[in-house]
Amino acid sequence: MKRIADDFLSRYRRRPAFWLIALIGAFGLAAAARTALQVTNGLTAEYFANDRRAGAPTLRAITPEISTDRIMDQWRGSPPAVFSARWFGYLTVGRRGFYTFATSSDDGSSLSVDGTRVVDNGGVHGEETRTGRVWLDRGPHFVVLEYAQSGGDYAMSWAWARDDRSLSAVPPWALSPGRVPYWKVMLARALDWIRLSTIWLFVLVS
Repeated sequence: MKRIADDFLSRYRRRPAFWLIALIGAFGLAAAARTALQVTNGLTAEYFANDRRAGAPTLRAITPEISTDRIMDQWRGSPPAVFSARWFGYLTVGRRGFYTFATSSDDGSSLSVDGTRVVDNGGVHGEETRTGRVWLDRGPHFVVLEYAQSGGDYAMSWAWARDDRSLSAVPPWALSPGRVPYWKVMLARALDWIRLSTIWLFVLVS
């Protein structure tokens, strides 16, 4: 990467206007193509002012991340003492294989994939992590995460790993509120990378 950047800088110094225009053009094309794809990253989130996910949700949004901090943000920094949440949508898998999923929560949580309960971390308890394993083919899979907070401290997050690798946070690019073809998800990811790269190069040469 350093060699590529050095080569780019050398050429930039010789033709600064050309490279500036090229960077702006590349960013614009990538941004336009990304918008045209109409791929939204994240899951649909519903929050309830009870611990049973009953009735109409108090809050509803698309969220790219499921975490304790995100829950705090969704409740505008002041969640009720008792509440619950449900996140649902599609998780796109790039490679077929066995996947391990984990939820870490205080209090209870669960994860279902394609209608099958994979992680059961229910009940009233302190922060606890439980895992489950499932075979997934490449492509989109319908996921439902549920969480209940019965009072006191709260925490919620999830993670995944393919085969026997270490668990890591589920990336936003793999999540969508609706079913999206695999190629669209991958193309959207590539375009996001191009946009970030052009911004990085613009800052670097400036």
